[in-house]
Amino acid sequence: MKINRLQRDIFTQLLSELEKARVNPEQLLRGCQIKGMSALASGQSVFSGTDSLIILETAVELTGDPSLPLRLGRRVGIDSYGTFGFALMSCANLRESIELLLRYGQLFFEPPWDSNDHDGGLMLNMNITKGTPVQQQYVAELCFSQVSYIGRSLYRRPIEGAQVHFAFPQPAEIANYQSMLDAEVTFGAERNLLFLPGYVLDTPVKTANISDHVVFHQQCEEMLLGLASAQKTTAEVRRLLIQSCLLYTSDAAD
Repeated sequence: MKINRLQRDIFTQLLSELEKARVNPEQLLRGCQIKGMSALASGQSVFSGTDSLIILETAVELTGDPSLPLRLGRRVGIDSYGTFGFALMSCANLRESIELLLRYGQLFFEPPWDSNDHDGGLMLNMNITKGTPVQQQYVAELCFSQVSYIGRSLYRRPIEGAQVHFAFPQPAEIANYQSMLDAEVTFGAERNLLFLPGYVLDTPVKTANISDHVVFHQQCEEMLLGLASAQKTTAEVRRLLIQSCLLYTSDAAD
């Protein structure tokens, strides 16, 4: 995911989950550096690419909680998506919201989603290529959990017939997957993907608003056109991590 409010909010929630597990930011920083996360230098890219994978993997290891990515995905609401979130809320139905995700998802996700028709329905694919198999698993769990959570907020109920297919082997404990993803879940698939049957694509969005949708859609288009210039790197999340470490060290000293 690229630097934006969504990324910052997920990271903030991650720090909150670590605090609940009695893991301080300094431990997270040290663990990430041991795994090879690049130096926290001002002006460098932050919480993106390999760094984000390392942070998530380290957090799971420090908490000893393999369900952390699934829970983390349900800690961030649609408001974290800003204009894109409002555009989703104003869509007429599921089909329209998916079209929006496929076009503007690259503003938030790296790599972006792609889709193809299958058995009368639609498959949404996550083409995760960076990181180790374990890191890719955690990213897939986080993203599908977030999509499920946002979907429930848009449609006020689980999407009937939805299927989540993970490319990693079945874990020892699978109960959390079914309950947190609101979908039929399988493992060992060729790709990480979400399948939606054709008969649910016209499921209405409860907050649909045609006039608002035109406005927010145009704003998303402007964001997409400005994406190249918006890709200047920033140390925002890295500074947040350093600040958290400094605050923890100061509190500990007091």
